[in-house]
Amino acid sequence: MLTKLALGGLKNRFRDYAVLFSGLVIASAVFYMFMALATNTSFLTKNSPISVTPFIFGFGAVLLAIITLVYIVYANSFLLSMRQRDYAMFMMLGAKGRKIGQLVFLETVVIGLLATIAGIAIGMVGTTFIGQWLIKTLHAPATGFSAIWLPAILWTLGFFIVLFVFSAIYNARKLLKTPMMALLHQAQTPNRIKQRKTTFAIQIVLGLVLLAIGYYSMANIAVFQLMAIPIALVTIVAGTYFLFNSVFVALISLMKRNKKFAAEQLHTFTLSQLSFRIRDYTRILSVVSILFALALGAITVGLGFTHDIPMLVNQTTVYDVTVTSPNAATRAEVNKLQGVTAKHQYTLKSDAKTVHISKAAIDAHPLEIKANDKGLNAPAVKITSRNFDRVIERYPTAFGVFIGNNRGKQLKVADVATFAKLGNAQTLTTIKVKDFNQNYDTIQKIVTM
Repeated sequence: MLTKLALGGLKNRFRDYAVLFSGLVIASAVFYMFMALATNTSFLTKNSPISVTPFIFGFGAVLLAIITLVYIVYANSFLLSMRQRDYAMFMMLGAKGRKIGQLVFLETVVIGLLATIAGIAIGMVGTTFIGQWLIKTLHAPATGFSAIWLPAILWTLGFFIVLFVFSAIYNARKLLKTPMMALLHQAQTPNRIKQRKTTFAIQIVLGLVLLAIGYYSMANIAVFQLMAIPIALVTIVAGTYFLFNSVFVALISLMKRNKKFAAEQLHTFTLSQLSFRIRDYTRILSVVSILFALALGAITVGLGFTHDIPMLVNQTTVYDVTVTSPNAATRAEVNKLQGVTAKHQYTLKSDAKTVHISKAAIDAHPLEIKANDKGLNAPAVKITSRNFDRVIERYPTAFGVFIGNNRGKQLKVADVATFAKLGNAQTLTTIKVKDFNQNYDTIQKIVTM
């Protein structure tokens, strides 16, 4: 009977619960999508050159858990406010407090469980489509990636079930301790602002100081290193809440005291409505502002990463593609390259231990390599017969792209007479293109042929 009454209450108020339910579904879906990456340590370590990536994702999970917790607390108060009048009516009709508590517990857990299951299902679909799109866009193999990841399912289920069980216990205890008449009129009871000016001032200063510390630590992450992440996590979250809690409440109070402003149009009514639930609004506004900051940060990093891909590619080698003795199919693909800015062909001759390149050819069109010991903005080094020995001694690994399939052999410069006597000729073609991304598919075919 109790279960039927709980489910009947949910069915009768489905339209009211729809907004709450959809929000919880989205929250659990986002949580699952993030945990599908954060708990997949094999994927993180195999696809990121940064060894601390799991550490960063761990603190990201903590931040997401804080945001989810605040939202669930807000949703929980919304759920209780909608049903408390009904619960009071049940008490008036003779229902026992223990039964009402069980009813509250059951309704809260059922909503939470259904929302979590639906959110995990949507999260799996979202992870599949978004993951495949990103892999295709970034041309990355993403070794170990899995859209359906059991640890992420268990973490999401466990986290949300625990939260909803505690929320259900809190709702039941709060309901049983509240007098019946207070429950009937709870929705009409305003949330009074009772704080001193000194408290407001302390919160404003504290909020600004904490935000300054958080942003300073992230801006100077080279100095603070890994400690910058937990420092920013604590200070930015706390600073945002203190700032919203003090500034918005103080601002509304000041506007209400301004009689000229308050008397205009519907200002008095609007300000009174804001004052009615301002405490709840400040918490959710803090969460919304943090979510906007996270979204903006993700978009900025994503756009920056997309913009930096060609720059990062150019840091490793000067040429976009090098081809050794291409066959007819490879030559056909080379001819498909668009925006070719430089193309040179050299003749190579090899013996058992050495690959030779003509002195005349390398002096006419010097080879180029990146000075990989100069950091990210490494300059290109032009190689002629005059500096060849010095450069190859300093950057021996940079010459691998010029010997093609002759792995293990040493590249040397031969004078015209010596080069003419050698046999086993091959061709080396070096190519630069204007837009690497535009030619990515063609270059991939050339390299894999």
